Amino acid sequence: MPLAICLFSFTGFSKVEGKNEMVKKRIRAISLDRLDDETIAQLRIWRNQDFVRKQMHNKGLISQQEHQKWVRNVKNDSKRDVFVIFLDNEPIGVCQYKILDDKGTIELGDYLISEDYKNKGFGFIVTYAFWQIAYQLLHAKKAYYEVIETNTLMLKMTHRNNDELVREYVNEEGQKVYCYTFNYGPEDLQSKKYKLFHSLIIEEPWEDILVI
Repeated sequence: MPLAICLFSFTGFSKVEGKNEMVKKRIRAISLDRLDDETIAQLRIWRNQDFVRKQMHNKGLISQQEHQKWVRNVKNDSKRDVFVIFLDNEPIGVCQYKILDDKGTIELGDYLISEDYKNKGFGFIVTYAFWQIAYQLLHAKKAYYEVIETNTLMLKMTHRNNDELVREYVNEEGQKVYCYTFNYGPEDLQSKKYKLFHSLIIEEPWEDILVI
């Protein structure tokens, strides 16, 4: 599997010398093995932000030693990987996956790296990018993800997408956790459900994926 890819490009309005012009942007996903030391260290800072921690199972602050151990574990585990999603050269989110079995079942998770990106469409771009990784690169047949009850925005999204609730439990913090599975696959990325999004996103053909 390529470790650094150009997932897709899109056009959008941006101010250029005081005028609104259409500008082409590139979405890239770079895996842990290809990240520089500065970005790897930055992962811990992003993860330790309050708005990120409160949606995680482990809400404690991650120490530098814990972070280094986590990095080693991920790099040595062929069934796991972490990607930083870039909008051109600016990081906007973090995605991670774990392969659960040899039948194409994976567990996904992602978050935005800045609270300033919330409610501005960046979350959907990060999630959409992860669908591409899951289905086009990992060839997943089924993907699971977990949502803590306090993550009301994500819960609304799962209900809007009619994702399937497969189990729920109470974690060590006493919070209810819901485990969903996507009820859509690769073919659904082209469905009417995403017609509006596809009108804004101009994707590169998959046979032309750029390996960096």
